[in-house]
Amino acid sequence: MLHGQEGHHFHGCLQVASDRAAATTLATACPVYRVDDENETPLDGEQSCFNCRYRRWRADGFTCMKGFPSRTGAGA
Repeated sequence: MLHGQEGHHFHGCLQVASDRAAATTLATACPVYRVDDENETPLDGEQSCFNCRYRRWRADGFTCMKGFPSRTGAGA
């Protein structure tokens, strides 16, 4: 996950198991996670950044528009 001014960028895809696992770990620890509309959740019933209402798709993954702080601190 990379931090940018507009939020955090997650580089990964649904088809890669390790990317799905990382997105699940992040979503589980996220205090602002909210499930998106059921038509916008690609992983049925999972708490994952891929299902979060605050993610915005990018060609290489997605951006978290809530900008959940990284564990290494602000600006990491």
